[in-house]
Amino acid sequence: MNETTVEELISRELFEKFTKLIYQLCGIYMKESKVVLLSNRLRKRLNALNIKSYEDYYDYLLSHKDEVQYFLNVISTNETYFFRSETQLEALSSVILPLIINRKGFARIWSAGCSTGEEPYSIAIIAKELGFYSKVDILATDINSDVIEAAKTGIYPERKLKYVKPEIMEKYFFKDTDDKYHIDKNLKNRITFKKHNLLTDIFPTELDIIFCRNVMIYFSRDIQKQIVKNFYNSLISGGFFFIGHAETLYAISDNFKYLKIENSSVYYKE
Repeated sequence: MNETTVEELISRELFEKFTKLIYQLCGIYMKESKVVLLSNRLRKRLNALNIKSYEDYYDYLLSHKDEVQYFLNVISTNETYFFRSETQLEALSSVILPLIINRKGFARIWSAGCSTGEEPYSIAIIAKELGFYSKVDILATDINSDVIEAAKTGIYPERKLKYVKPEIMEKYFFKDTDDKYHIDKNLKNRITFKKHNLLTDIFPTELDIIFCRNVMIYFSRDIQKQIVKNFYNSLISGGFFFIGHAETLYAISDNFKYLKIENSSVYYKE
């Protein structure tokens, strides 16, 4: 029987050191209940570096600046899918994107916390289906450099496509001999993938639409307020802000106007 021993877990004292460091680096607040998760993720990195203890790795991290990005990659991985939260994308497709294109002729869209790229590619497919593809620019960012590189390849396992309609699958994906699905390479032309830290990096400006879904739940309330304020400033007047369907800006920001479009919650900058 496999059992996690005490030696396999980060000590409580050291876990507090790691969580403080994580908070300083990227604003993510890691609860004490995540000690097993952090231990398991770091153990793989320790083995790769042939480091014998979590304490030694902590010291190594402090003395090797180039290790910081590896550390952030380890603690910021998450699972996502194409066309996740369909009602929000329906609001984008049927109302918001046509409204912006008809109003100004083009749209600048930011997918913040894009992970391995499913969200920005989904947005690109929507724009293509509407005939607006040449009229959108999509910025896709994440703090994790590994997922950004994966997104650039546009290659996905079948489970990532479980919400994709068959007609969309046929038009924009092809299956290789390893049962992996490749996104239509033409969809990459309007997307810029880059690494970005929501806590420390400069935010883009003059945006029409921002997606930041299921990202802010990892931040403390103070950091949430700071980030949402920056998002607000990044949008033009008349811009739209999407957060996760289970998230809210209540007690975080009262700058945005709350709208209900196609049964989806959307925030609007007047």
